[in-house]
Amino acid sequence: MTAPAIIVTARPLEETRTANSGCIWLAECEIGGQRFEARSRHGAVNTLARELMAAGITDRPLEVRFDGLAGSLRWGSIAAAAKRTYTEGNRPLQCIRWVAPQDAVQAIRAPPKQGGKWRAATGVPPEPQIPVKDAA
Repeated sequence: MTAPAIIVTARPLEETRTANSGCIWLAECEIGGQRFEARSRHGAVNTLARELMAAGITDRPLEVRFDGLAGSLRWGSIAAAAKRTYTEGNRPLQCIRWVAPQDAVQAIRAPPKQGGKWRAATGVPPEPQIPVKDAA
């Protein structure tokens, strides 16, 4: 027999919404009188699942209820939810494998390109070029 699902409530924190990003979400639950919560712009429930695993909570299903929405989302186990996160950017939202920040490969970024015809060393714009007409 499987253990009963942990009921997780998730809701957006509208005051954190900006013109360029969605709001932070709060996922919370109570287990044995102890309250757990996690905040994230993408994957608050998954972040909460990682916290539950770190706290030594026995693996069992998660039932996620979103404030203001009918229905629920069900993860088969805490461990399954903890292994995933969400990402977006220049593509639609995707569920991807989670990698701990300390384990992530850091991309080597090229220095920013210097713009236009400005002289990088001095920050002084180039002198204007005067067209020369043929004296023919």
